[in-house]
Amino acid sequence: MQSDETGDACLVDWAKNYLVTTYAKPGEAFMGLVHRLDRPVSGLVLLAKTSKALARLNKAVADRAITKRYLALVEQAPEPATGHLVDFLLKTPATNTSRRVGPKHPEGKRAELAYTTLPDATPGPKSSTLLAIDLHTGRHHQIRVQLSAKGWPIVGDVKYGAEPAGHASSIRLHAAYLALEHPVTKAKLELFIPPYWAPNATLPMVKF
Repeated sequence: MQSDETGDACLVDWAKNYLVTTYAKPGEAFMGLVHRLDRPVSGLVLLAKTSKALARLNKAVADRAITKRYLALVEQAPEPATGHLVDFLLKTPATNTSRRVGPKHPEGKRAELAYTTLPDATPGPKSSTLLAIDLHTGRHHQIRVQLSAKGWPIVGDVKYGAEPAGHASSIRLHAAYLALEHPVTKAKLELFIPPYWAPNATLPMVKF
């Protein structure tokens, strides 16, 4: 998403260069990153071209005024098929992982999501199941940790207990849908893109 110690090309720099080249902007363009995706995750990312837009979008995130929905292909079918998960997570920077802790842990952060099983036929292991996920909080590796803790690791996510799946650079988790108010025009925006690994996937556009 943004530059780090690896020195790899990042989305923010690419977007800045795009603005400079496309609009012949002098100097360096502004580009604000509203939210992040893990490296092996695909999907929609929200960027802000002005500091005012960034401030308004950050407030919308804090106020839970932006709806985020993900698609995840998991190794095992969840039981029940639709549910609501609440956990407390603790990040371990040394290993870049997170784990569940008790609700009274002094450093644990509340993590909440809702999921529902989708009937779509999706390429993957025969036992895999496609889920739609509404993310209510934005904790480090939240979806990956919470699903794995229930015994439903995401296909390809060996860091959290999945079997190796032959695509080590990615996992079957995709940020598919965003709904928000434009920070300047106030227009209602709904954005959807299916994952490259399930191009025919659709999402239920109702709250669950």
